[in-house]
Amino acid sequence: MLNGKKAEESLSYVKKLQEKVGIDIKAAEKLETLYNYLASNKDGIVPYYLREGLKMPVAPVGMTYRHLGTMEHNVCDILAQRMKHNKTSWTVSGADHLAKILAEKASGSLYTTINAVLYGVIPDEKFEEIVETVILTAAQANRQPKKSNVYPVHKGSTPFEGSAVTAGRKAIRNMLQDRCSSEFTYR
Repeated sequence: MLNGKKAEESLSYVKKLQEKVGIDIKAAEKLETLYNYLASNKDGIVPYYLREGLKMPVAPVGMTYRHLGTMEHNVCDILAQRMKHNKTSWTVSGADHLAKILAEKASGSLYTTINAVLYGVIPDEKFEEIVETVILTAAQANRQPKKSNVYPVHKGSTPFEGSAVTAGRKAIRNMLQDRCSSEFTYR
């Protein structure tokens, strides 16, 4: 009846069932609860896509709109199971950032996005090769170099090196594998 857009008929049907049950108190109470629920939610019990006066937008070419249960299932699988039940707490911004990362992962574009962020930071025209030719005599070439004020480059360690390995830390280390830390920028 609800799929046939007959909300009023469904209410009268439940009333008739209540009369048929008669002396069975438990069944009568359940039917009364059902009737009260349907009566108080009469506007929302007909599925949204079957409601009269509600004009749904037309899907773009090549795209199909699906029911809301599809989205709820994806939220459960992709976000809720990752963010709940593991004794963690989230700030609003932290949850937002993690949700964006998980959405990129679910859509299959996480590594493309990471590469775009890491390798697209400095435009290629900024990298010009500078070649300087120093002409030395044979005596200068064999001479020991003097101490200079140029300090050797210090190499940083891999994130979480020497720390306990957790699943999150392992994921971050795998994500940053084969990347130079100078490619990261703060945005």
